[in-house]
Amino acid sequence: MKSHKPLSHPRRWVALISVMLSIGCSAGGVPAGSTTSAVEEAETIERTSITPTTPAELAISRVEGFDLELYAQRADFVLLGHVSEARAQRVVYPTGDVRVETQFTIRTEEAFAGEPEEELILTVRGGEVDGVRSSVSHAAELAIEDDVLLFVTRGPTQDRVLGGAQGALLVREGMIVATGEEVATFAEAVINAREGA
Repeated sequence: MKSHKPLSHPRRWVALISVMLSIGCSAGGVPAGSTTSAVEEAETIERTSITPTTPAELAISRVEGFDLELYAQRADFVLLGHVSEARAQRVVYPTGDVRVETQFTIRTEEAFAGEPEEELILTVRGGEVDGVRSSVSHAAELAIEDDVLLFVTRGPTQDRVLGGAQGALLVREGMIVATGEEVATFAEAVINAREGA
C-alpha cells in the first residue's frame, strides 16, 4: 500500500487558489489593462507566514488562508468604507469571454494605510445584469449600505479588492464580523505590519 505525503502548508494552497480565482486565472485570463500576473500573485502567496502575536492577528488568523502581514504590505490602501452604490455590467475580455463585473462606490470613512480618495470605485467580478446573476467563487461580496474593512490594490485602470473575499471584511457596530475583533485593534495590527515591512 502506497502512502501519500500530505501537501506541505495546506493554508498556502487555499490562499493561492483564492488569489488565482479572484484575479481571473482560471481559463479566462485577466482583463485588458491588468498588470498583475498569476505568477506574481503565486510568488507573493508562497512567502512564509509569521506566527500571529497580537489579538487582531490571532483573531484574523482564524479566517482560513488570511495572512495579515501579506495583505497589509500588498495593499495600496487599507480602509474602513461604506458601500453607497453598485453598478453591474458585462465586460468582454481579450479572450472573447464575456463576464459580469460590478463597480461599487465606496465612501472612505477611515484610512489605515495609504491615502485613498474620499470616494473609490472598486471593480468586483460577478453581479446581476438583466435579471441574471453571475457568481464568482471567492470574489469579494459587497452590498449597498455595508460597512467593510477593505484591502485595495490600485491598477492602471481599476481598483480591486486584494485577495477577493478575504480582502473585504464586513463590519457591524465597530466589530469585524469574521473575527469578532474591534476595527481599532485590527487597524493597529495593520499599521504595525506595514511598519515592519
